[in-house]
Amino acid sequence: MSSSDLLVASSGGHLDELIELTHQLEPAPVQPVWVTTRTVQTESLLTGQRVEWVSAVGSRQGWKALRSLPRALGLIRRHRPDRVISTGAALAVPYLLAARAVGASVHYIESATRLHGPSLSGRILERVPGVRLHHQGFVEPRRGWRSIGGVFDSFAPGPEREPDRADALLMLGTERFPFDRALALLDASPDLLWVAQTGHTPTKSIDPRCRPWLSPDELSALAARSGLIVTHAGVGSILLALRAGHHPVVVPRLHRWGEHADDHQLELAEDLEFRGLVSVLRPDQEPGPVLEAARRRSTVRVRPPALDLG
Repeated sequence: MSSSDLLVASSGGHLDELIELTHQLEPAPVQPVWVTTRTVQTESLLTGQRVEWVSAVGSRQGWKALRSLPRALGLIRRHRPDRVISTGAALAVPYLLAARAVGASVHYIESATRLHGPSLSGRILERVPGVRLHHQGFVEPRRGWRSIGGVFDSFAPGPEREPDRADALLMLGTERFPFDRALALLDASPDLLWVAQTGHTPTKSIDPRCRPWLSPDELSALAARSGLIVTHAGVGSILLALRAGHHPVVVPRLHRWGEHADDHQLELAEDLEFRGLVSVLRPDQEPGPVLEAARRRSTVRVRPPALDLG
């Protein structure tokens, strides 16, 4: 086991994945230093941890990642970690490059959303000698990548239950693409008492059910008392629902309607539906029966196999 670990991830689902995976690593990280962007989510999740706050790097912002390389190299030289572990995304690339430059052991774990090959960050890191590449469930083997367990191995379908709460939580995450199609569920299911975290999706008028941002503590409290959770297919949002014992309804963002840059959310949602962990609401389905069935289902925690990065 290394004497020090640097744990690098973008805020949102990438950080949530890495936190979940560290509980499965054997042996566990020792004296970890986290590298991420300062947000309400990250401050809450990493309370009490050693954190280096860095600038955000968005999707397809390669120029911004390149500009952060000098700071990354300085941070790596200051901490001199023996091991660097990351779940991406673009924010992490310069830190992994800097870590390899000083001879640290570098592990990149591709997001659970990527089932048909690596993300752009993963494809870049394929070209860097010495980076150890891990995936959580590629459908087809890929040269240079090693299969490990994943964040969703900690959950299994639970027993059916009788719906007793009309409270419902809708989460659209932090993606910068508007998601009006999911927001329309509030009016399609008026019998439910909705609270919606809308993110970057604007509402047409003042709606007391909608709030752009909720803190992690607020979301956890709402998840605990709700009878139903509906979410986009973001890893962090789905993990929140599963941890609260729900069988969430997932509405994947689709590329053809400008809801995301590609269709990896659909791929993840369908994989989790196959496992019995979520129900996918597709554009051609009436929401009522899907929502009602999900209210009767649940999820339980199970002991996942230990993760050995080698």
